[in-house]
Amino acid sequence: MSYGRLWLKALDTLSLCVVLLFAIFTTWLFLPIHIGREKSIKVYLGSTASDVLNEIALLNVHRPVWLFKLCMSVFGVDKNLKAGIYDLPERLSRFRLLMILRQRKPRFIHATIPPGLMSHEIARKLEELQLADGKRLIMLIEKPPTQLRKPWLEDGKPLEGFLFPETYYFPPLRPGRDESYIISAMLNEFERQFIKPNEEKLKKCSYSLYELVTLASMVEWEAKVDDERPIIAGVLINRLKLGMPLQCDPTIFYALKQRKRRITYSDLQLDSPYNTYKHSGLPPTPVCNPSLKSLLAVLEPAKVDYLYYVACGGGRHKFSKTYEEHMLAVRQWRKLQSSSNTTKANR
Repeated sequence: MSYGRLWLKALDTLSLCVVLLFAIFTTWLFLPIHIGREKSIKVYLGSTASDVLNEIALLNVHRPVWLFKLCMSVFGVDKNLKAGIYDLPERLSRFRLLMILRQRKPRFIHATIPPGLMSHEIARKLEELQLADGKRLIMLIEKPPTQLRKPWLEDGKPLEGFLFPETYYFPPLRPGRDESYIISAMLNEFERQFIKPNEEKLKKCSYSLYELVTLASMVEWEAKVDDERPIIAGVLINRLKLGMPLQCDPTIFYALKQRKRRITYSDLQLDSPYNTYKHSGLPPTPVCNPSLKSLLAVLEPAKVDYLYYVACGGGRHKFSKTYEEHMLAVRQWRKLQSSSNTTKANR
């Protein structure tokens, strides 16, 4: 047999091998695989292609690893990765998986932070959502590092009060590592919704931003209906101007780190700078993270001459100008409560 014929036979064999390998590759790439129901891939904030490959490994479709990694690079998956959760169908091919990672918009974890939560309550909520390590989050709130500082924040002050209540959509985060991302998002929202729209009013305000937020945190806790927020803000400001103790129950609850239906005599004896029955002026920090409504109420308080208020039912308060009027309102409220309790007991 001549060398020419041998060479042609070798080419035929090589061509057959190439075709066979191509067929094997296309079958590997496009053949649908059953991966099971409700499967997803989590791409964490700051994930690399190798990190995502480790997530894909849980689906058992990534072998051979070198080939799947090569496909990720060829199809541009490694350059187009977006943090989020990618929900997958029950059956899919490796090609479709790569296209999902490259083109689809991922799902985020939504975290609703209602107004009036204390920071440790926010930390607990985010920990339950597996977005944060509660202890680390609190540490960053109490002693924020330089990268979390904003020009409008006071140096050395904790971030309690500035974690803006809102519904946030977060990509998967690594607890113990990505807490700064969460705090930055909340501070940015505080700036977007309150600081920027009210810059001129804040410049004219006689209180510093920190004092204003501290007042708003008490208004948030005390007010149950929106139309009373500016009035309660006006009462607290009137008391501050006269040097009267604020005597605000929520400041004691904050010191106790618990919510209570009513304050007790022993609570009033609490030795804490947050005890506004013993200490005049504002508490050392805000006592919760207030809503925009409470912040605006303090920024533009009602011009009233009230100095006192007490609950009168239905979430509303009775406002008084003098101590005598106030004590009469207190007695009426206690009588109403006593009558209500007696009626319930007799049912």
